[in-house]
Amino acid sequence: MAGVFIFDEWKTGTFRHKFAQSFYCKKMNAYVDISKSIGVSEQGIPFWDDLYLDVVVFPNGDFNIKDEDELEEALNNNHIKEDDYRLAKSVMNDLIKEINAKENAIIKNSLKHFEIILMASQGTY
Repeated sequence: MAGVFIFDEWKTGTFRHKFAQSFYCKKMNAYVDISKSIGVSEQGIPFWDDLYLDVVVFPNGDFNIKDEDELEEALNNNHIKEDDYRLAKSVMNDLIKEINAKENAIIKNSLKHFEIILMASQGTY
């Protein structure tokens, strides 16, 4: 896909939001990595405890759940605890409700910012 891409990232609770914005394609996808915790180590190294599930939100509001099979495999192979499995599913379900209701504040604000960046890149802002 040709274009100029900007990647932004916000951390809120158990989400790590990544937004890929393409000026030439005039669309924005939100990539939400569901994590147990996010932080910076004492050595200054960023980390996140990935809970395997990811949600990709497309410009039209449709979304795709990724890596559910990896979550199941992690549970079956005792790589995660049952509590973490339930947390991942719960966060995913809450996020889906927000997406369907168009109530996810970070996605809404990012769409507004993307429009401003797009207009500025075209000299119309």
